Amino acid sequence: MKVLIDINVIEDVLSKREGWENSGKVIDLAQTKKIEGWILAGSIPTLHYLHVKRVGERQARKEIAEQISEFLIVPLRKGLISAAWQSDFPDFEDNLQIEAAKQFGLEAIITRNKKDFKDSPVPAYTPEEFLDKLAKEKKQPDKVNFLDLKAQFHQIYNSVDDSMTEVITNTSFILGKEVELFEEEFARFHQAKYGIGVGSGTEALHLALLACGVQPGDEVITAANTFIATTLAISYAGARPVLVDIDPQTYNIDISKIEETITERTKAIIPVHLYGQPADMDAILEIAARHNLKVIEDACQAHGSEYKGRKVGAIGDAGCFSFYPGKNLGAYGDGGIVATNNEEIADSLKLLRNYGQRVKYYHSQKGFNSRLDTIQAAVLRVKLNHLEKWNNLRRGHARLYSQLLADSDCATPVEVPDSRHVYHLYIIRVEGRSALQEYLASKGVGTIIHYPVPIHLQEAYRDLEYSRGDFPVTEEYADKILSLPMFPELTPSQIEWVALALKEGLER
Repeated sequence: MKVLIDINVIEDVLSKREGWENSGKVIDLAQTKKIEGWILAGSIPTLHYLHVKRVGERQARKEIAEQISEFLIVPLRKGLISAAWQSDFPDFEDNLQIEAAKQFGLEAIITRNKKDFKDSPVPAYTPEEFLDKLAKEKKQPDKVNFLDLKAQFHQIYNSVDDSMTEVITNTSFILGKEVELFEEEFARFHQAKYGIGVGSGTEALHLALLACGVQPGDEVITAANTFIATTLAISYAGARPVLVDIDPQTYNIDISKIEETITERTKAIIPVHLYGQPADMDAILEIAARHNLKVIEDACQAHGSEYKGRKVGAIGDAGCFSFYPGKNLGAYGDGGIVATNNEEIADSLKLLRNYGQRVKYYHSQKGFNSRLDTIQAAVLRVKLNHLEKWNNLRRGHARLYSQLLADSDCATPVEVPDSRHVYHLYIIRVEGRSALQEYLASKGVGTIIHYPVPIHLQEAYRDLEYSRGDFPVTEEYADKILSLPMFPELTPSQIEWVALALKEGLER
C-alpha cells in the first residue's frame, strides 16, 4: 500500500510522546517496505527544526535520517504548490499533502490530526485506524494488471528524479555524458566490450544489420513467431526476411530447420531470445561458421538472460536490445542499444546512428538520426542497478505460476538446461483462449496475446509469398498462447489469484 505519512506521525516517534507506539509501527512498516511510505520534502526541515531543540544538531540529523531512510520524498514542484494554493481546504500544508497524494496516486494519508483532512478526496487514517485496516484487509486482490509501471516508478522515484533533473540542469540532451556512462555500464553488465545507444530496439537491429554488411538483395534468417520489428529491421536494410518455424518447447527458432533455408544470398541469422528464453547459440554459431554468416542476436526481450554462463547479446557478432518502457530494463520512452565485442562494428554503429559523422558537420557516409537520448540514459543508469534483482523476482514469480498451474489444462513455459530465462513474458498455451481471456478479464486479470497473427500472415508481408501452413508450430501457437501478468512487483497473493481464476476459467 502506498501512503503519505504526515510529519506528526514521525514527530510522535522522535519525541516519544504519549501513544507513539502505533506511529512507530507505521514507520516500521515503511522501513521494512511492507508499505510504501512517502513524505513531503517540505516536512523534513520542519522535523529538523523541532528535533534540534530536543537533542541538538548532530543527533537530530542522525535520528531523522534513520526514521525516513526508506521513505520516498515528494518534491515541492511548482505544479504541486499551485494546486495547493487553489484548493478549497483551509490549511495550506494539509492541501500540499492532499495534492501530493493525488498526483502520485497514493492510497491514504496517515496523520494524528485526522480532523484536518475531513472531506479529503484521499482517505486519511490515524496510525491506530491504519494498522487496524491493514489487519482486516482482505487477502485477495480485486484486480491484477498485466503490467504495473507505476509500482516500479514509485520504488525508484527519487533516484530517477535526481538523475533527470541533472540532465535538464546541464542541458546536455544529445549524446551527453550519461549516454557514454550507460553504454559502458550496460556493456560491462552484458560481458561485451562495446555498447552503442540508439533510438529504439528496431533501430538497434536495423543499424546492426548495416554494420554487419547486410545490403539490398541479401537474405536474413529469423524466427517465424517474432515481433514484426525483427523483420521490419531486415526490410529497412533492403534485405529479405527468411522465416523458420520454431521449436515446440522453447518457442525459439528450430535449429534443425535453419540450414535448409540458406542460399547464396543469405548474409545473416537473427536468433530471437523470445520472451526472455535464450536461443541455442552454440548450434546457431556452428551453422553460421559453416556458411560464413553473421549472427545478430535479437535480445530485445532478454536483458540479463544467460546462455551457458554467458549473457545473451554478446555471444554473436552483435546483440540488440530494446528499452521500450515495459521491458525488463525499460526507459521512459523509446530507446535501444547494440552490444558487440567487435571494434569495427562498434565504430560503424557510432557513425550510422549520428548522421555518418565523427566530427560535427563532416559526414563520411549517409547515416541516420538514431541516438539514445541523454535523459533516457540517465533513467536507464538508475534502473540498471536494479535489473538483476528484478530479473530474480520475475524468475521467482514464474516458478510460483508453474507450481500453481502444474495440475491445470494449460502448457507452462519450459526452461532450457544451462540457460537463464528472465521471463519478460510468462506465456501459457490453452484451448479456448478467447473464452478464457474474457473470463480472466471478468475477474480483474489483465492478459495480452504475444502475438495473435504471425508475420507471414500479416498484410504487410504478403510480398514474401508465404502461405498458411508453411510454419505449422508458429501458427498453432498463435491461436493458443496467452501472456499472464508478469512484472517484478507482483505479489504472491496476486499470482495465486491469477492462477485460481485461470483454473476456474479452464474448468467452465
